[in-house]
Amino acid sequence: MKNGGIRYFMPLRFGVVLLLAITALALVACDDASESVRVTERYTLDMLGRGVSLTEEKCDSARMGQLLYVGDSSGIYYCTGKAWKKVNGKDGKDGRDGKDGEDGVDGKRGEYGISGTECFIEKFTEGFVLGCGATKAVVRYNFEIPDTCSISLGIDSSYVLLCGDDSTKIGHGEQGDAGDVCRQEDVGGGQVRLVCGQDSVTLFKAACGETPFDPDGSQFCYGDTLVERCDSHVYDIKKQFCYSDSLVNLCAGNAYELNEQFCYNDSIVDFCGGKVYDLSVQFCYNDSIVSRCNGGTYDLETQFCSVTNSGEKILKKCSGEEYDRTTQFCYNDSLVDLCGGKTYDLKKRFCYSDSLVDLCGDKPYDLKRKFCYNDSLISLCGGKSYDIKQQFCSGGTLVDLCGGKTYDLKAKFCYNDSLVDFCGGKAYDLKAKFCYNDSLVNLCGGKSYDIKQQFCSGGTLVDLCGGKTYDLKVKFCYNDSLVNLCGGKEYDVKLQFCYNNTLINLCGSETYDPKVQFCHNDELFDFCAGRSYDADKERCSDGTLIPRCPAEIEGYHFCDERNGKVYRFTVIGSATWMAQDLDYKVPNSFCENVKYDDSLYCKRNLPGGRYYPWSVAMARPEAECGEKHECPGVTYPHQGVCPDGWHLPSVDEWEALIGVMGKYNSVYWADGENSYGFSAIPTGIIEVSYSANADKFNRGSKAQAQSDEIWTSTEESAGNSYLYFFYKDGSYGGVVNKLSYSKSHWARTVRCVKN
Repeated sequence: MKNGGIRYFMPLRFGVVLLLAITALALVACDDASESVRVTERYTLDMLGRGVSLTEEKCDSARMGQLLYVGDSSGIYYCTGKAWKKVNGKDGKDGRDGKDGEDGVDGKRGEYGISGTECFIEKFTEGFVLGCGATKAVVRYNFEIPDTCSISLGIDSSYVLLCGDDSTKIGHGEQGDAGDVCRQEDVGGGQVRLVCGQDSVTLFKAACGETPFDPDGSQFCYGDTLVERCDSHVYDIKKQFCYSDSLVNLCAGNAYELNEQFCYNDSIVDFCGGKVYDLSVQFCYNDSIVSRCNGGTYDLETQFCSVTNSGEKILKKCSGEEYDRTTQFCYNDSLVDLCGGKTYDLKKRFCYSDSLVDLCGDKPYDLKRKFCYNDSLISLCGGKSYDIKQQFCSGGTLVDLCGGKTYDLKAKFCYNDSLVDFCGGKAYDLKAKFCYNDSLVNLCGGKSYDIKQQFCSGGTLVDLCGGKTYDLKVKFCYNDSLVNLCGGKEYDVKLQFCYNNTLINLCGSETYDPKVQFCHNDELFDFCAGRSYDADKERCSDGTLIPRCPAEIEGYHFCDERNGKVYRFTVIGSATWMAQDLDYKVPNSFCENVKYDDSLYCKRNLPGGRYYPWSVAMARPEAECGEKHECPGVTYPHQGVCPDGWHLPSVDEWEALIGVMGKYNSVYWADGENSYGFSAIPTGIIEVSYSANADKFNRGSKAQAQSDEIWTSTEESAGNSYLYFFYKDGSYGGVVNKLSYSKSHWARTVRCVKN
C-alpha cells in the first residue's frame, strides 16, 4: 500500500465488482460500517440482466457485501446479510452541499460530509480509480486476485479498504453526490456503460467462469468454459464437436478426424484404405476390407475362412495352403485325408477302412492279421483275438495258460497251474516221482532233488559231499570233504580237530599232537624237555627254557634276547660299554663253578659271566681261528659272541677307553673308585685244552684269581690275541696292561661295546 492507493492483482471483471461493492458501501452504508464486510464472491453486472428476478437470488450471511445489477430496474443492489438493498438514494436533489437535504436519504448531515461525500469511478488502462471527495484508491485488475477484501468504518468517520495484508484509508469529502440514479447504457461491441450521476464505467456484458467475454462475438460460454462458435452456431459440447464449420455428433464423448475415421457403435474406427466399412460383417486387413468369417476376424497370411454347408469356420493354413475341410485336415503342417469324415491325432490313431483305430505302441497294423494288447501287437489265432493273460495260441488253437505261462504242448504239460517238462516224452505224477535227465526218480520224503547235488538217506535229503554219497552215521561233510565223526559228533574243522575221539581246539588253524605240543595264544609250541611252558615269559632253545626279555627295562640296562639276561651298560666318552661280563652260554664256554657249565646262566643275578677261549669269543671254529691259525675275514666291528647290535671291542676301542678313564686300575674296579661305572671284578682265568677230534675244549684249573682279563677282537699273530689285564693287589704297576696271550690255552671274560 503506497501513496494512499490500493494495488490489487485481479482480472478486470473482478476488479469492477469489487469497486462496485466499495462504491455501494461508501454511498449507502457509511453510517452502519462499524464492522468489516468480507467480499468473497464476485458477480458481473449482466448476471441478473437476463430476466432473472431479485427474488430468485438468496441474500444471507454467506453473501453479505455482494453486488447485483438488475437490468429491468436499472439498479445495483447489495446484500446486507438479510435482504437486498438498493445502492442509490432518492430525493437527494439538494444533498450536494449537505444543505436542505430534508428528504435526501443519503444527504443527511451533509455539513460534515460523512454520508454526502461525492464518490466517483474512473477507468484507466490498468484498472479503476475509486474517489470519495479528495481521497482516491487505485485498483489494478491485471494481476493475481486477492483472497478477501473488506471495508470498515474508521474512528475518524473515514473508510478503510482491506485486501489481504494491504489497506487504504478513504476520508470523507466536502461535498456529497449520493442521490443520483444509476443506469445502464449499451455501447455495442458486447459492452455496457454503468452511469451513476456524473460518473460512469464501461464493463463487459458477460463472463464465463472467471474469464470475461463478448456474448455477441465468436465465442460462447459452456459452463465455465469458453468455446469457439461453429459457423456462428452455439452447440452442446458434450454431444457435438465442430469440424470444418459443421457440427458433428461426438462418438462416445470423443471428437475424431472425419477424413480418416468414422464412428461405429460409439467406437472410433480408422478408415480402411480410405473407406468406411460395416464392422458387423467386415474387418480391415492391410488396408483391404475383408468379409468376416462366422463373425470373426483372422490373419489372412496364416488363416483362411472355410465355407461349407455347415457354415463358416476360421482355420489355420496348412503349410501356407488352404484346403477343403470336408475331405482333409491339417496335422503338423501336413494335409491328411479325413477318416470317415473325422479328423484324428496321428500320434494316437490311424485310419483303417474309414474307421479310426488306436495305434498300438505308436504303430498302425493290419486288423485282419494282428490285434493290439497293452501296446503290443499280437497275431490273431485262427482269426480271433484273445486275452493273452488267460490264453495263448498253439498251432492256430487257443490254449489256456498254465499258471499264467505259455508252453510247448509237445514238450510240457500243465500240472496244478505249474508247467512240467515231459520226462523222456512222458507226463508223470509229480506227487510220486520227478524227472532227472529224462529219467524218472522217486521223490525223497515227497521232494525232488538234484541227484548230482543230493542223495536220499532214510527219506531225508542230504547234500552230496564233493559229489559223493556217504554214511551219515560214520561221516559228515565239511567244505565238500568227508570227515569222520569224532565220538559220533560233527564239528567245525576250522576250529577243532579230533584226537582219539576227543575234540580239541585248533591252534590258529593247525592241528597238533597234544602229547608233544601245546598251543599258546594261537601259536603252536613243542614241549620243552617234555612239558609245556608260558611262552610269553619263556622260550625253548635246544630243550632248555630260556626266559624272555621283560617288557619294561630300567635305564642304562638292556636285555639279550638270546637268553633274557639283563645287563647294565655305561657310556664312556663316545662309546657305550657293558658294565658286566657277558654271560651267554655257547658250546665250549665255562662258568667259574663247573656245575653251572651246562646251565643257562653262570650267575643269573650276580656280577660276573662266562669264560671263553678266543675262537669261541669270536664265534669262529677253533680249526679256523684257533692257535696256529690266523683268523680270516675279520672286519671291524666284529660281533663275535656278543648280542645283536653289540661287538667285541678292538685294541683301538680299548685304547680310546683308557684315554678317557686313565690307566690306573682303581678307577675300573667295581669296589674301587669306579668313576665311569665300568665295574670290573676279579674273575681270573680258566686253563683249557682243545681236543681236535671232539672239537671240544676241556677245562682245567682256575688261575689269576685277583685279576680281570678281557679279550679284544684284535689278533696279534696266529698263536696269540690281545687282551687287557687288571690286577687287584697293585701288581704290574697298578695300571691297565695290554697283553698278548695264547688264543687256545686260556678262557677269559668278554665285555661288549654297542655298535
